[in-house]
Amino acid sequence: STTMRVSIMTQRKVIKDIDIDNTIRNYLQTYPRNKLVVVRRSEKFAEMPKMDVGKELSLYIRQNELEDIKQQCYQFLMQCFDNHISNDDDYGKFICLYNVGILFEQELGFDVTDIIARLSKNVLVFLPWSGELKNNSLYFLSSTSKHKISLSKFNYTII
Repeated sequence: STTMRVSIMTQRKVIKDIDIDNTIRNYLQTYPRNKLVVVRRSEKFAEMPKMDVGKELSLYIRQNELEDIKQQCYQFLMQCFDNHISNDDDYGKFICLYNVGILFEQELGFDVTDIIARLSKNVLVFLPWSGELKNNSLYFLSSTSKHKISLSKFNYTII
């Protein structure tokens, strides 16, 4: 079996907007149990390295014959997260998840809230979100969607 080496990319300054930078720094000084930044103004994060969750996972599914799709995709996803972690001088380890709609696919059976919660315990998670934010939940596309991420257990900030 081959061992994969994980390299953490180091970024000097990921976000070049002083107000956003200060908001994130202040948020991190509260020592949140889960570190989650919901990104509403994604143009400010254009230069940030991102993990295209949909692309990574769909390629994996297409290129492999999967016996236990939920378990194998979950393990692959966790490995991908590890491989996409970057480092910032001020924020420490972080990851920006992009194009996360595939996580809501019924066939995968993922608990998306749990996935974000597990990841954000050890890493600052940036989550660009163009869907609705209502009743302490992130709704995929609109609040009429059954697909959502409950934020009730998170101490999060919105940028």
